Amino acid sequence: MDADMKLAIDSYSYHRYFGEVYPVLEEDPGTRITMEGFVNRAQALGVDGVSLESCFLPTPTPDEITRLRNQLDRLELDRVWAWGHPGGLHSGAAPEEVADLKRHTEIAAAVGAKVMRIC
Repeated sequence: MDADMKLAIDSYSYHRYFGEVYPVLEEDPGTRITMEGFVNRAQALGVDGVSLESCFLPTPTPDEITRLRNQLDRLELDRVWAWGHPGGLHSGAAPEEVADLKRHTEIAAAVGAKVMRIC
């Protein structure tokens, strides 16, 4: 592995634990995880960073954002904020979603993300 490469894990890898289970294709694990729990799990796995899917924290309060940023800072994890799942801008057919996208750019900055992925 390249010495400059960093490994990260996407919270979507745990989508079933966040409650997004595709009927017929997947089985509900029967337990749930919070974003805080996911970040702790990522740190325990020894990765360098996380991609945080906004669909699992769609309307965080200022306190939740601060706690998340503090946790990520304390654990020294790089972070990406991912917006748009499951519909995003609907391939450009949902311009009304631009306001939500802009709101999430502010959330991304507030959690200290240097990258925002738009799905």
